[in-house]
Amino acid sequence: MKKFPKSSLRAPGSHRRVLGYLAGAVLISSCPISASTVVYLPFDDGSDGTLLWNQGGDTADLAGTDDPFHTYADYTSPTYVSNVPVSVIPQTGAANTLSLDFSGNRDIYTSAAGPLVTGDYSSSSLTIQAYFQFDSLGGYQTILGRDDYAVEIAGSEALFYLQKTDSNVIRAYFATTGGDYVNVAGSTVLEAGQWYALAMVADISTGTVSLFLDNLSDGNGNYILDGSATGYDGLYDSTADQSWSIGRGYYGGNGDFVDGQIDEVTISDSALAMSEFMNVPEPSSALLGGCGLLVWLRRRRA
Repeated sequence: MKKFPKSSLRAPGSHRRVLGYLAGAVLISSCPISASTVVYLPFDDGSDGTLLWNQGGDTADLAGTDDPFHTYADYTSPTYVSNVPVSVIPQTGAANTLSLDFSGNRDIYTSAAGPLVTGDYSSSSLTIQAYFQFDSLGGYQTILGRDDYAVEIAGSEALFYLQKTDSNVIRAYFATTGGDYVNVAGSTVLEAGQWYALAMVADISTGTVSLFLDNLSDGNGNYILDGSATGYDGLYDSTADQSWSIGRGYYGGNGDFVDGQIDEVTISDSALAMSEFMNVPEPSSALLGGCGLLVWLRRRRA
């Protein structure tokens, strides 16, 4: 597994950006709510055109688990860009100023000891959300994956893929508690240069995995059920505790890199309703101000 060398380097002006970002985090932390969001990566903690590596190599996780995603070096680092799907997140009212651009074998990943890796979701529901846009549509491109280094059941396959296939549809393919793989393919043919909002909901109570997709050219909140399957009995709990990654997959080695932008990645340990998806307008979020984000982050479990 790649080892991340800690760095104290900061780009000019990064201290001011960090202070501003911390001020927002303090405001969020002052609002009392219950936990449900395991990971929240808004990718707004940089500056336009700057490598993540040049700003310390970590991107902030605002879910409160202190589990940032890292990049390995400057040549693996995605770039902060001002190309964003929406300027304000409809569900929370939070400003959205930056996304991460992945092009040419770029990725970020968790540490092996982080709470996302060591957490047990073998009997839990799961909701994964992200905005994405592909610059080109060649081959498989994995938005979120989980590595596999000789894990018991997987062989060359990774434990988890949320990706675009070579047929240009979204697919969720991952190992479950029972040792089988769930395979859900969407029906919408994706277009290059188009932003989409994606939600994958794995519901332990119904045993279903559903893919929801919102083409932002049609406005906000117009999610469709893009594909579904049965057979979900929890996420496979690997004894190897391998890293999660964004911007690439794993198949006997790193691959299936994204050529495009990814924004606002969230992982929740509950099956969210469509009304709770981040690209659905929430009327109360504007009134709640900074606390609107926190209410969404820690939505009570069903």
